[in-house]
Amino acid sequence: SEGAVALSHDLDRPPLVAEGAREVRQAAEALNAMQTRLKALIEDRTRVLAAVAHDLQTPLTRMRLRIEKVDDETLRAQLVNDLAAMQHLVREGLDLARIETTAEDVVSVDLDALLSALCEDAADAGQPVVFMQGCGAVIRTRPQAR
Repeated sequence: SEGAVALSHDLDRPPLVAEGAREVRQAAEALNAMQTRLKALIEDRTRVLAAVAHDLQTPLTRMRLRIEKVDDETLRAQLVNDLAAMQHLVREGLDLARIETTAEDVVSVDLDALLSALCEDAADAGQPVVFMQGCGAVIRTRPQAR
């Protein structure tokens, strides 16, 4: 069961060692197969997301050029706002695809140290902030991810 919990937190972890009683080996092999399938599904989804977001950029650019020719200023402003919202969604899709394909390793981060450093930086910049109390948490994350 520890292997399943570890897998739920990090799909990139090494496969489980299939040893011990037959049932334990079978469970480990099943979890390893599930890990492989989940990684493949996520990679496929990321590729599709990136392709769709990329393919939408050209028609959105054409729409922007056409919108500029609209004479009615109120309508043009509404269309520009709608287009900006659509472009924002496309950029978010591309950002998500980029983040999910990053090779950055997952590492342990001391949350109290991180928050304390952020507060110190904000205080140095003249912000009225003080780190009051930590929680003792250590999280597993990609530190450079957005």
